[in-house]
Amino acid sequence: MAEFDGIRAVLWDLINPIEAYIILRFVAFHVGYKDRVWGRKIALATYLIVWDIIVVVNGFVLPDIPIDMFINAVLVLIYGHFYLKGTVSKKLFWYMISVLVVVVSDSIAGVFFFLTLRSSYGFDYLMKNFELRMLFALLGVMILFVITELYFRIRRSKDINYTNKDVSPKMVFAAVMIVFTVMVIVYSFMTVEKSIAGLVRMLAYILIYIVLLYLIGNYLHNIKEKTALKQELELIRESEEKRTVHYEEGDAILTKARELRHDEKHHLIYLEMLNEKENYGEMLCYLKQIKG
Repeated sequence: MAEFDGIRAVLWDLINPIEAYIILRFVAFHVGYKDRVWGRKIALATYLIVWDIIVVVNGFVLPDIPIDMFINAVLVLIYGHFYLKGTVSKKLFWYMISVLVVVVSDSIAGVFFFLTLRSSYGFDYLMKNFELRMLFALLGVMILFVITELYFRIRRSKDINYTNKDVSPKMVFAAVMIVFTVMVIVYSFMTVEKSIAGLVRMLAYILIYIVLLYLIGNYLHNIKEKTALKQELELIRESEEKRTVHYEEGDAILTKARELRHDEKHHLIYLEMLNEKENYGEMLCYLKQIKG
C-alpha cells in the first residue's frame, strides 16, 4: 500500500494520533487515571508522536501486516504503568476491545463507500485515490468517536463504577484471539476480488464475529459467575467451620464451669459437715488442700 508525499502525507499521518487518542481514552475510561497529573500531557504527546512514527514505519516496511497495532499495545501499557490504574491484563483487554471498536467503525465506513461507489471500483480504487481514502479515514475516525462517546454516556448514565472490576487472563486471551482472527478476515477480504458478493461476505463475517463475541462473552461471564459462586460457598463454609469451632469451645467452657460449680458445691457441703462436728483441724487441713 503506497503512502503519500508532501502535504498529503502530513494530512494522512494526522489521522493516526487522533485514532490513538480515542483508543487511549477508551482504555482509561475503564481503568481510571492515577492521581499523578504532572507530566501526563507531555507523556500523552510523546505517546501520540511515537505511535505516529511507528504507523508510518510499518506502512513502509510491512504495509500488509499491522504490526503497529501490537506495538501500540506496548505503548499503552507503558503509558498505563505510570498514569493509569488497573492491572496489565485489564488494560490489555480493554485495548483489544477498543481495536474491535476501530474495526467496526472502519467496517461501517467501508460499507458506506462500497455502497456509494460503483462495485467495480472496490478497495484498490479507494486506496489509490487520496481524496476518497482521506474521506474514508476521516469517516472511520468520526464513527469511532461517535461510538465511543455514546458508549461513555450510556455507561455513565448507569452510574456503575467499572474501574473496580478486574479482568481474568481468559478474557484477555479471548479478546486477543478475536482481534487476531478479525484481522485475518479483514486482510483476506482486502485481497480478494471486489464485488457485491464480496461486500455481502464481509457483512456475513462481521455478523458471525458479533455472534462469536457474544457467545464467548456469555461463556466467560458464566465462568466468572461460577467462580464468584464458588468463592461465596467457600466463605460460607469457612464461616460455618469457625462457628462450629466457637460453639465447641463455648460448650467446653460451659462444661468446665459446670464441673467447677459441682466441685464448689461438694466442698461447701463437706466444710459445713466439718463445722457442725466442730472438727476445725480437719477443716483447716481441707482448706489448705483446696488452696494447694
